[in-house]
Amino acid sequence: MSAPRIIGNGSERIGETLSGPIEVPLPLARVTQCRVDHAFSLVLVEEHAPTRSWVIRIGAPFSLHDPAGGVESFVDDAPPSQWAPAIDALLHELVATARALADGTLSLRLGGGGAVHAPPLPYYESWQITGPKPEEFVLVCAPGGSLARWPASVG
Repeated sequence: MSAPRIIGNGSERIGETLSGPIEVPLPLARVTQCRVDHAFSLVLVEEHAPTRSWVIRIGAPFSLHDPAGGVESFVDDAPPSQWAPAIDALLHELVATARALADGTLSLRLGGGGAVHAPPLPYYESWQITGPKPEEFVLVCAPGGSLARWPASVG
């Protein structure tokens, strides 16, 4: 398998294909925005460095697990009104950890005890994390659950 590539703005960056689990180097961060377009995105600001932000973009069905054990599922092609419970639960919440599991599932642990799980999809990228600047860290769940990271040198 060849190395994943990002091409744009006249430059090319070569990344690396990885196997999970991977701990995302995301410090404790708070969700400051929820965005809905062709995906569901969370914009997070680091608690101890408020000028540094991350974006978690989920373009696939995902589940939201509350601390009491309840689970609510969201599909990526739902009408905007269907996203309200996810926005209510996630806006202003702390994200304590972010992991890419061995099968490509994104697992976010929330400060209040809940979690978000976004599994891989067979035919397209299901999620991506960028931050604190896109040139510093990008992690993508490729079709089928393989993981790609840019730049390749990020630990």
